[in-house]
Amino acid sequence: MAASALCGVAQSMGQLIAFRFLQGIGGGGPMTLSQTVIADVVTPPEPMRYQGFFTGAFALLSVAGPLIGGEPNPAQAGFMLLSSIFGGRLSSDTGRPKLFMAGGIALGATGLSLLALLAVNQAGIPWLLRALAVLGLGMGVAMPNTTAIVQNAVPRPWPGIATSSKSVFRSLGVAVPGGVMSGLPGARLDRLASEIDVQPVTDGGMAVIGTLSPELQPGIAEAFRQSIAVSFGIGGAVMGFAFLLAMSLRGTTFSESSTGTSVEEPA
Repeated sequence: MAASALCGVAQSMGQLIAFRFLQGIGGGGPMTLSQTVIADVVTPPEPMRYQGFFTGAFALLSVAGPLIGGEPNPAQAGFMLLSSIFGGRLSSDTGRPKLFMAGGIALGATGLSLLALLAVNQAGIPWLLRALAVLGLGMGVAMPNTTAIVQNAVPRPWPGIATSSKSVFRSLGVAVPGGVMSGLPGARLDRLASEIDVQPVTDGGMAVIGTLSPELQPGIAEAFRQSIAVSFGIGGAVMGFAFLLAMSLRGTTFSESSTGTSVEEPA
């Protein structure tokens, strides 16, 4: 019975990996190409405005997908949608993408740090939604300006390479730390291995915790809470470092584009 169950899990994981691979091929190309076309045909500083629309569309679909799947996160994605559109427009009007990118990263760091504090203090859902809104606002402002800055920093034939490279590193920045952080609950639960079977709890999460005896539930919930707090705290620290890097960037002035227009970023 156990061997059959393990075979079923392995087969399901193989299918998940295969279909995620196909999804990456199908979605990665059009997403990168659409952003590259904007850099090629739009006069600076207009790319920030249009990149904001693309990021907003991504956020909108991020809302629609979880709503269909039954796990909505409207606070983060909704604020990301609005901030992407209006942030891109304001950045385009002022011609200061670096300021908006750094400001968005700072808000993202604040949102992650708030989530860590809320986990430590066991805050309620309203506070969680506020922190997610701050995080979504920051990411919505930072992402389109980051894309525009990266594209502007390379010679004209290379925007596609720069955009795709940015997407790859962003995906790695999500996948690698996410894999590391997902191991934290298991590490915390190992301390309770003498009292419970840790593996089902790690695999099933809160659904399994509810089936355990009331005496064991507080310790397990505390292990998950501490892991979540550490994960968000590390994320906030990394975003804080990213803010310092963003502030130290040079050469973010928009220079010659495909149209031959030169736009200087105000001091």
